[in-house]
Amino acid sequence: MITMIKPRYDKALFKALGQAVTNRRVHLRQSVEDLAQQTGLGTVFIQDLEIGVRNVNLVNLSKVCRGLNWSLWELFYQTESLLAPVQTATSRQAPADQPAQRGRECHSIYKDPA
Repeated sequence: MITMIKPRYDKALFKALGQAVTNRRVHLRQSVEDLAQQTGLGTVFIQDLEIGVRNVNLVNLSKVCRGLNWSLWELFYQTESLLAPVQTATSRQAPADQPAQRGRECHSIYKDPA
């Protein structure tokens, strides 16, 4: 008898991913319908993704990112920032005996065809 292991569903991760997508879509002043049309995905799919109930594969995430003019890295970075605890101003400063860390640079893999 084969026992299937149910994948772990991390609600916080999917909610943060959905919030990152929503924030970007709203920033670009796109409707759910606009994003669905650009990606070839359904409006219900986009809505489920944004509210955090859709477990999405990498191919569909890539389509969503292209529709938002984002790279996967940018989506993951924004998702991680929504999951991270809020830092206070004092915790952001490097100790005097350690050099300050450099910020991450964004290198979008999607280039404008124009």
